[in-house]
Amino acid sequence: SFADEHAGAGGVEAALVGEAARRRFVSDLDGDSSLVIPALLRTRDMARQRKNYDLVDSLREHIRGEFDLEVQDLVGGGSMVLPISLNVEGANLLGAEIRELARGALEASMTALDYAEVELAATSAAAAILERLRSAPPARPVLQGRQHSDVALTMALAGSDDVELFGLLAEGAADEFERTAQRTPPLAAAPP
Repeated sequence: SFADEHAGAGGVEAALVGEAARRRFVSDLDGDSSLVIPALLRTRDMARQRKNYDLVDSLREHIRGEFDLEVQDLVGGGSMVLPISLNVEGANLLGAEIRELARGALEASMTALDYAEVELAATSAAAAILERLRSAPPARPVLQGRQHSDVALTMALAGSDDVELFGLLAEGAADEFERTAQRTPPLAAAPP
């Protein structure tokens, strides 16, 4: 196949230089996106290692335009793809929706006339928040920083006792702590 013929040193980049070559490479894989996307990501990773950023950007745009996928580079090397609908703006909107559901549950519980209304507001909000948390891809957190803790506190104050919800929020808070701890230098102690 064309991809095999050009798999030698430097050949992968040459295989994708022109539009005709790119089309032939993709058609060799029979247009099956389950084969094409990993092949394109491997090619892109090789181009990244060789610092051919023009090719890296070109492949990112091709994957975005052809498959409606956003390429995310991983810290240790490699890449992954996410549907464009789950981009940063989408994740931020989903996070805002989750926070608003929690605030709404708290407001409803504060104005409730009896415990049944409190329980209904908390249970409904917990189910809606769980649905949104489950729909979010793990690589794209919808709540950032202390927002997991804020939502957990707000839902607890609203009267929720949903163990699954609090478990997911605790996991998210722990993940955020790990993520931010890796990039935040430790504070230097003041000299005596």
